[in-house]
Amino acid sequence: MSGGTLRPVRLRHAIPLAAVIAIVVLLIVAVATAEVLARGELLPYSPMTVERVEVLGGIELWVARESLVRLDILNGAILALGGLVAFLTAARIGRRVPRTFRFFVLLGLGLTYLALDEMLALHETIGYNLEFLADVPGTNSPEDVVFALYAVPAVAFFYVYRDLIAVSVWGARLVVLGVALFGAAAVLDVLDAIVDEQWVEPPGSAALAAGFALVAARHLASLPPDAGDTGRDRSSTATA
Repeated sequence: MSGGTLRPVRLRHAIPLAAVIAIVVLLIVAVATAEVLARGELLPYSPMTVERVEVLGGIELWVARESLVRLDILNGAILALGGLVAFLTAARIGRRVPRTFRFFVLLGLGLTYLALDEMLALHETIGYNLEFLADVPGTNSPEDVVFALYAVPAVAFFYVYRDLIAVSVWGARLVVLGVALFGAAAVLDVLDAIVDEQWVEPPGSAALAAGFALVAARHLASLPPDAGDTGRDRSSTATA
């Protein structure tokens, strides 16, 4: 490979890395300079405790401060465990099966984000800083819209990698059950129903984590022992 070809390849990998580093540095600076201006039930459309925070010397943001209960902690722990299993599976598969590797990396990132969202009220914080979303018909709060928008990347992910999920029949069934329970929890949250969505979320997370664990086990079992030597994907999923 010529030096002229190496430079564009290195640049293509360096740009995303530089962007991630810049975002991390910005977040660290924002947290370090944060000053709480007010705290309490300050928003007319939500009973949640929020803080009005000034960061970077002048930017004011709403930050949700949810009081965690045991069900929240349990749900976050289940999602985090599912993310850990996905990352470990991706590490075991490595670059031998590139598409399957990307599948488990994205799955790990998604489950980890959902775990952080559960523990830190991320979608509430995002929604409260996009107050114009409260004008969307049929919503009680802008955070409802943000949570509903999670369905867009989720549907895209399930559609693109549907064949990799389908390698385990019971795994796929549990994933479908988990998605259905999450959908039910979202509806209960938006409607402020009598049944608290917090009772539905842990079973949904458990179904998702268990389903993807079965999918992971199926992919790991199908790895050929010489895949690293041949550099080719000869697993059963590659020929499906």
